[in-house]
Amino acid sequence: KIGDLVWAKVSGYPWWPATVSRNVKQKMWKKGGKIWVNFFNDSQSAWIPVKNNLLPFNAINTTTVMEKIKPTHRSYDLIKEAIEEAGEVQKKQADEAMEVTVA
Repeated sequence: KIGDLVWAKVSGYPWWPATVSRNVKQKMWKKGGKIWVNFFNDSQSAWIPVKNNLLPFNAINTTTVMEKIKPTHRSYDLIKEAIEEAGEVQKKQADEAMEVTVA
């Protein structure tokens, strides 16, 4: 759903942290088995096929993805920064959820 944090895979690129969002021009976030995402630490957005190209953004998947990317990969540092950005959003979402639960 909109706001979910995911790992997204675009052909020719490594897995990248992203957030599910609404495509502004088409005013939708899901179509034909694809989900619209905005990538962290990057200005790109894309329709990503749900099957085999999206994973939940969590500690297990982050470890699995990062084990496959060599520290010498040209995007390694950018992905690490994207993980930090996604982690900050994840913490904010958790804090907001706690406030709603407590209130």
